[in-house]
Formats: sequence, C-alpha cells, structure tokens
Amino acid sequence: MTFYSQQNSAYKNILMGYTSRKIGNEGCTISCLGMVSDKNPEEVNRLMTTRGGYYYDPVAKIWTNLVYWEPACAALGNLRFIRRDRFYDNNRALEAIKKYGFALAEVDFDGNLKTSGKHWIVLLGNKKMNDPWSTSKHPEPTSKYKEFTGLAVLQRL
Repeated sequence: MTFYSQQNSAYKNILMGYTSRKIGNEGCTISCLGMVSDKNPEEVNRLMTTRGGYYYDPVAKIWTNLVYWEPACAALGNLRFIRRDRFYDNNRALEAIKKYGFALAEVDFDGNLKTSGKHWIVLLGNKKMNDPWSTSKHPEPTSKYKEFTGLAVLQRL
C-alpha cells in the first residue's frame, strides 16, 4: 500500500470535484481511497469528479466534497464497496482487515464530538493506521485518535 498525505505539495491545493474545497484541507477520504487503490489523490479526485464519485445535494443543487461510496469505488475501477457504517464497531473493523487487508475508519479529528471535525484514516491492523493528515510515511498508532465514529469496508479487486 502506497502512503499518500493530503498535505503533499503536489496536489494539496487542487480543488475537490466541483467545489472550492482543497485536497490539503478536506481531502482525507480521497487520500485514503488513493492509498487502498494505489492511485494518488489527484487521480482519485479526477476520476471521482468525472464519474460521479462525489455526492450531489439535490435540495441545495450543489456538488459536495462528500464521497458517494459505491460510485466512487466504481470510478476508481479496482475497489468494490461493501459497507458504510455511521458508527464504529471494532469487531467489524478487525473482520474487514482480516478479510480485505484494511478498513477505513472515520475519527473525531479535533477531540470535540460536538463539532464536525470528522477525518478518515486507513486501519491496517495491530493497532496501526495510515493517517493522510500526517506527512510520515510510516504507520502510526491508532491511539492518536480517541473517538472512532464510522467505518467503511471496501474490497480491492
């Protein structure tokens, strides 16, 4: 698995989809998708933009930078969407890691569950993770984050 940091100067200032949001600020999910699909975040962003991988809000009539999981995986071509849980279950995460080699976890980025500081990481097993916010290419301990709030299970094809 190739590590990708959303802070990489090669793509951190690229806009996500049709939004004014930049990969460096809010591109954790696409950086995680890049790690598990072996595509850099710029390529992930391009494929998701052109192939419907970002969520369109029909009420506000705007494109968002939120991942539309199943189409996003299809757009990348080598991932299959299994499940997105809006809660975190460690047993489900461990099961996914054992079966697929990784899982994506949503964490509370700023330590305050009352704010919207959500962030995505790649769980690797043995209490290790790849954190796209980091610039370290080495797996970090999952204890860096105190609250896990969601889970996405994908299969690499």
